[in-house]
Amino acid sequence: MKTLKRISAIALVIFVLFAMSVPFAAVDPEYSVKINGKAGFTATVYKIADFNTTTGAFSNFVEKNDTDNSVENAIKTSNEAALLTAAEDLPDAKLAGTDKGTAAFTATQTQAQTVAINDAGVYFVKWTTLPSGVTNAQNSVFALPYYSNGSYVNTVTIADTKTATDTPSATKTFTTADADEKFAKAGDVINFTLTGSVPGSATLPAKEIKFVDTMTKGLEFNGNLKVYGVKADSTATELTITTDFTSSNPAATDKTFTITFSDTQTPALYTAGYKTIKITYNAKLTGDAIDYTTAGNVNTLTYTYKNNSGVDSDPITVTRKVKTFKFEVKKVDVDGNIINNNDSSKNAGFTLYTNQTATTAYTNEKITGEIKTVDGIAKFDGLAPGTYYVKETTAPDGYNLNSHVFPITIADNGTVSGTGVDGIQLTVTDTKVIVPNTGGEGTLIFTIVGIALIACAAVLFIIYKKKNASAK
Repeated sequence: MKTLKRISAIALVIFVLFAMSVPFAAVDPEYSVKINGKAGFTATVYKIADFNTTTGAFSNFVEKNDTDNSVENAIKTSNEAALLTAAEDLPDAKLAGTDKGTAAFTATQTQAQTVAINDAGVYFVKWTTLPSGVTNAQNSVFALPYYSNGSYVNTVTIADTKTATDTPSATKTFTTADADEKFAKAGDVINFTLTGSVPGSATLPAKEIKFVDTMTKGLEFNGNLKVYGVKADSTATELTITTDFTSSNPAATDKTFTITFSDTQTPALYTAGYKTIKITYNAKLTGDAIDYTTAGNVNTLTYTYKNNSGVDSDPITVTRKVKTFKFEVKKVDVDGNIINNNDSSKNAGFTLYTNQTATTAYTNEKITGEIKTVDGIAKFDGLAPGTYYVKETTAPDGYNLNSHVFPITIADNGTVSGTGVDGIQLTVTDTKVIVPNTGGEGTLIFTIVGIALIACAAVLFIIYKKKNASAK
């Protein structure tokens, strides 16, 4: 008999999920599972393997297909996490006919419910109905009977904190709550806030909570990284790196960073009563910023956790976009032809201003002064929505300077408007400078005029002399 008990104990003790202080109960021919749930949840109990209480052998494993042995291998290797994963992979068609009962929790029926399962085996408790707004819940596996403290235990209790959990969530915002996009100019520093719920409970804490923030080309980490634990009443407490969490210690200009709460750090989150983790930091929109007319500048949060069994959650991904815009100036002659001097030093130059009188120049990380035309086009990049004023400040060689100040307005959707604007392009016209040709007709005119003036001077001199002579 002792040998039999020893064999049974070795086979079953690995599945003890809630044996910490389960009181001894007299052996009863009926096995059962007591399930604590929450309103709107329904749990179904499935038998996924038989257990022979005489020989201690497991058999009749339910597998997802004829070539799979995941359930059997997890049981035989005492791997609870792998067993839960294998059970959750079982299709409904394989589970059909193996159910032993359900526990449904309505708005008024939230107390614990007991499902009688009658025979020994390995069981999978799956939350088959979830309330509106909840997309997942933590399932469970267990074996009955199991041997504990010198006695057999024929019933298992599953706590609501273990199973009927609210859906973990994560968000990423700018300073404006719930915003999914922001307008900025190149060089602006942008404040981001990341949040993620704290899954699990003090008795069954998550083994890991991880935040990975990734920025694309036009964004880079700019510092001021802080991590907070936030209670249900929104009270926030700043946490300490290394003690409370680990960080990839991002440097300025980095494109990504990671914040991780390990299995030795998560218990403190529940002790303190934190419901969410909040992370704040600054990112810079750089001179490499991508104009929103193409892909934009994307910042992505990926939030994951490991449940108490060490099983990875599906990642929650939240993306936010920073918008920046551009417009162009096209330099043409009176015939509408692009003025494109072969000598680039003689191309036109345009300056952007913040006022109509063109006295205050606009600058950002991509625009620091006069912008020269290249192939007849001057480009102004990295602009936030608003009204700007553009003026030609250097004319192409051989052309007059266009002194008009052109107002340009960029809308929140990137639309560019203003007199002479087509699409995102402003057309500015210059006229050629008229210079007399040396030795040509123009010189002859000046010569004739000069001779006429000399002749007039001579006539006046003769008249003057005659008057003087008559006076004597």
